[in-house]
Amino acid sequence: MESELEIVRFRNPASGLPADSGTLAKRPMPGPTFLRDINQARVLRLLKEKGVLSRAEVAGYLGLTRSTVTLVIGELIKKGLIAPTGETFVTQLTGRPGAALKLNGEGAFFLGVEIGANEVHLLLINLFGSIIHRETVQHRSTRPEVVCRDLVDLVLRSCGTERLLPKPTMPLMPQAFFIR
Repeated sequence: MESELEIVRFRNPASGLPADSGTLAKRPMPGPTFLRDINQARVLRLLKEKGVLSRAEVAGYLGLTRSTVTLVIGELIKKGLIAPTGETFVTQLTGRPGAALKLNGEGAFFLGVEIGANEVHLLLINLFGSIIHRETVQHRSTRPEVVCRDLVDLVLRSCGTERLLPKPTMPLMPQAFFIR
């Protein structure tokens, strides 16, 4: 009977050899910053999908505790990515009414650039995914230093005006949130 049992051991996918448990133990575990970033992305995605929600509804949809949601939403409000609408609504028969929250479309901007053989395409969108600015410019030269200089000029010209960024001191977000 014992001969029919097969002992399965973890194997290193690269070498096919049995994995060393010491090596596995040295792998870094995700920390609180990593989890906070994931929860922030989940809240942003949920607000993009559902529109206006209360903190209690966010907690219910995401399966998070209310205290976690309060911390995450506080950070997102501080960053300017979400904003209270000023409305209140009741989600349960007991307790105080919840404050409505929504994405702040002007809270972040994303810049996409495609460098083609003959031209550069630039696209600037806000947090809602709405196109703020689109521009295509022909290359003046194929020399890399000229193309790079033209690209920098295009970005500064497109993003540096008050028309596109009402708060010119606000930087473009260095992080990417993938919101579908």
